[in-house]
Amino acid sequence: MLFVTAGVGAGHNQAARALQAGLAEADPTLPTDWVDILDYANPLFRLAYAGGYATAVTRLPRAYGWGFRRTDRPGGPRRTLSERLRISMETLAVRKFTAWLMDQRPALVVHTHFLAPPVIGRLIDRGAGGLAHMVVVTDYYVHRYWYAEHVDRYFIAADSGIERLAGFGVDPGRITVSGIPVHPKWTAPFDADAARRAWKLPADRPLVIVSGGALFTVGPIDEMVERMCRLMPEAIIAVLAGTDKDLLGRLGRRSEAGGDCPQLRPVGFTDRVHELSRLASLIVGKPGGMTVTESLTAGTPMLLLSPVPGQEAHNADWLARGGAAVVARPHDDVAARAAELIHDPPALQELRRHALALARPARDTIVQHIRRRLAEM
Repeated sequence: MLFVTAGVGAGHNQAARALQAGLAEADPTLPTDWVDILDYANPLFRLAYAGGYATAVTRLPRAYGWGFRRTDRPGGPRRTLSERLRISMETLAVRKFTAWLMDQRPALVVHTHFLAPPVIGRLIDRGAGGLAHMVVVTDYYVHRYWYAEHVDRYFIAADSGIERLAGFGVDPGRITVSGIPVHPKWTAPFDADAARRAWKLPADRPLVIVSGGALFTVGPIDEMVERMCRLMPEAIIAVLAGTDKDLLGRLGRRSEAGGDCPQLRPVGFTDRVHELSRLASLIVGKPGGMTVTESLTAGTPMLLLSPVPGQEAHNADWLARGGAAVVARPHDDVAARAAELIHDPPALQELRRHALALARPARDTIVQHIRRRLAEM
């Protein structure tokens, strides 16, 4: 079977990898593969699709939000002219992918991004037999883009998605509220003491994780971290800087002896974020679908940075209504909000309790459905 994703943000690929790992655990003999559909796309389309998204959400968030709302229609199954034109253009741009797919003929395709489903739906419409596909929605709101024809089953993150998809003409019997899948390491047995020793973290000090990149929607990270250091001198502040060498260097100088933030821990790219998250008292970050799902799974209280209008805003709203997160607004002092929470253990405990209550065993649920569907073929 084949997982199809798109390299627009990391979450879609992570969801595919999580399911692939879950299937390998459940049945090591089952052959699986995954592809990034953009690897088969026209180079100009690939540049515009991935680069355009990154530019829009970081530099033109209001325009992105407007486009998100404008394309989130109609409410029924009938495609509008603009939708048909968009899907035709995308089908043309990824024709190398469709040619490769028809040559490979996987028994089942599972999508973790919305680009490929309408393309495959159109192939089936035009008589391509032997294709079956499922869709895993990786946000807490089901945008119109996720809708596609001839989908065997949709896996969605929240109950509200049932009404959305039913409005598009999807049979509710083909919808499973599964949550968003995370890698097995997020639910594996965890030795907190060993992890603290490995990260050199004292057991008697709270850990605050800051995630989201060099520029946040609330301002430069340097200023935010400096405020956190002053307002929470008792806390260890771990900043996930990824591969940003400039940011790592700047933060590293602040954390050195004689620096203004000795409790700061800059963290470069690592595959051990799950350890930090399970040790943390609070995570401060963006409300991306995968990021918040991992935090729910770990039971980590969340302070969400002002979301970009669109799926981030929907994710943040859902988490706030569920009591698992506090959402910072554009003019909020994020460092002060974080300090308020760190100094209020009962509030953190409530956030943690609600986070764990919202978490779902998505990976296992989806893996069971995939195996059942393959057995029927």
